[in-house]
Amino acid sequence: QSTSSSESSPVPSGWTDEILCPDVVKTMLIESTGLKADKIELAEVRGSHYIFVSDKDHYVWNTVNEERARVVNPKGRDALFCQIAKGAAAALELEPLENLSDLEQ
Repeated sequence: QSTSSSESSPVPSGWTDEILCPDVVKTMLIESTGLKADKIELAEVRGSHYIFVSDKDHYVWNTVNEERARVVNPKGRDALFCQIAKGAAAALELEPLENLSDLEQ
């Protein structure tokens, strides 16, 4: 597990903050979500989820089914990391984003 000196919560087990090919991932996030990706916070180690920041909000993106959602609760990096670390990722309060194809019509 790694942690940045400016960020206090450690990376939850099963996730990493060491993003491989971050520029490629940012491009995929932008193209798939329509949001700017200010920072990629986490990637699921053996899964398909990314958590990233756009305009101070956290978002979850699933690369397999392309589901994307804004994290409504908990707010903030530390609270989010703590909830995931407790194994409570399924309890995150999420607001699904519209499909890009819906927005383009």
